[in-house]
Amino acid sequence: MQTGVTAKSLNRLGSNNSEMFELRTESESKSATVQASAIVLATPAYVSAHLVESLSSQLGHTLSGIAYAPVAVVASGYYQQQVGERIDGFGFLVPRREKLHTLGTVWNSSLFPGRASEGAVTVTSFTGGATNPEISNEPEDQIAKIIQSENEHILKIVGSPITSAVWRYPRALPQYNLGHGHVVEAIRDAERQLPGIFFAGNYLEGPALGKCVENGFKTAEAVQNYLQTKS
Repeated sequence: MQTGVTAKSLNRLGSNNSEMFELRTESESKSATVQASAIVLATPAYVSAHLVESLSSQLGHTLSGIAYAPVAVVASGYYQQQVGERIDGFGFLVPRREKLHTLGTVWNSSLFPGRASEGAVTVTSFTGGATNPEISNEPEDQIAKIIQSENEHILKIVGSPITSAVWRYPRALPQYNLGHGHVVEAIRDAERQLPGIFFAGNYLEGPALGKCVENGFKTAEAVQNYLQTKS
């Protein structure tokens, strides 16, 4: 495991059973090359598109055509007595008909230990997406103000948060637009034409964490079978 490393390019070496791949990487301290019999591309589609361009320009074009929607994440902490509603559970999703900026809010401190100190609660909200991409361009303090105001109304919160943070992701969620199933089929077909290359990611079978875990196990099994057959 190496962290803080960027994959810069991917090339094929050899042919047939002697086929290998060379991955060029960069970090703050150095550049390096890694050779491998199999490569798993678990990067977003637009990153994978750049990496496979040298292997298949058509596949690179297909991957780069997958649209992504921006998302902003707002985390807020409150004293327990500030919150009028009991937040004991997962959180809530907001239907579009409510015409709010908030897509949903997760009650972190109810779900996981250590997410808030004694007598406090932590909630994390999501905004933006395909239906409201403009909000991600607002200043971070404005995004926080909008989302915290909506949470205050829904959860009957009194007073300002004792702490908050905002993160913006310009390309967060892959969009399953009309015809996306055909796009995935094209990626899988190209994958079969490139022995040793495997794709994993939330643009293939769904963005839910469970789906990504399931896809990860399937990919690991496919890599294992490939390497055993190759050897």
